[in-house]
Amino acid sequence: MLAQFRSSRPLICAFVLVLIATCGQQALAQSDDPANGETDPIKLFERGQDAHAKGDTKLAIQLYEAALKLRPEFPEAEFQRAMILVGTDRQAEAIDGFKRAVGLRPDWTLAYSKFGIALARPGSFDRDAEPILRRAIELDAQDLQATVALASIRQRAGDYKEAIKLISTATDLKSATAETWRS
Repeated sequence: MLAQFRSSRPLICAFVLVLIATCGQQALAQSDDPANGETDPIKLFERGQDAHAKGDTKLAIQLYEAALKLRPEFPEAEFQRAMILVGTDRQAEAIDGFKRAVGLRPDWTLAYSKFGIALARPGSFDRDAEPILRRAIELDAQDLQATVALASIRQRAGDYKEAIKLISTATDLKSATAETWRS
């Protein structure tokens, strides 16, 4: 009996190795698909938000993109993806995402505000940012960030009168900070 077991040991070892390799391939295949077969865009979006909150921006982008693939008209996923991309070297993609988000939800103040702020970075697209920021302020007159960004654009354009008027308005807002006053 012992001799029979010894002769079957290599066969058992081979079987175990094949089993381990197969399981490993399955695990790798699943990790390549961040959606993990999920077909509900809302669940993918929520998983993207969780990954984003944990600082895993790469996974978050993949999950937002998977949600958008399933539901192309999903402004929240466009917005969240753009918010991550704006801090990377993928600015053009971020701007496109913001455009789609506000196009899908034309009354969304936060999307207009962040879109305008992304465009208003020094050396960027001031002319494009101004109407976006004005729309954000039109939708929410209390939008401190949009007001300050628009004041900065007007200052860079040499329109100091409007820049001072805007920053003065900003300092009157409840959410004004020391940074607002310093501006």
